[in-house]
Amino acid sequence: VVPTATPTAVPPTPTPTQAARVTVEATVTAATYVEVTADGVRLLTATLQAGADETWTGERSVALRIGNAGGIELKVNGVEVPPLGANGEVVNVEYTIDNLPRG
Repeated sequence: VVPTATPTAVPPTPTPTQAARVTVEATVTAATYVEVTADGVRLLTATLQAGADETWTGERSVALRIGNAGGIELKVNGVEVPPLGANGEVVNVEYTIDNLPRG
């Protein structure tokens, strides 16, 4: 009789939890120029039109340059962000896993 080897179970590799990421959801209410960078990689440079809905995710950060702060509404990891500024105002904002807004 030849003994057979019993396979050893390998524990699954843990995946990062949603809390370990930064997800920014944007709803555009008026034409808005937007540059989006996640974890240092440029994801978007465009003028978004009213009615557009976009979502960007980074492992550690999402940075935005917005050319019409009054024309965009944001949620970060599901939390609504207060208005970023007035119509026509240019703003730069960065969300990181260390500065997420609280609900």
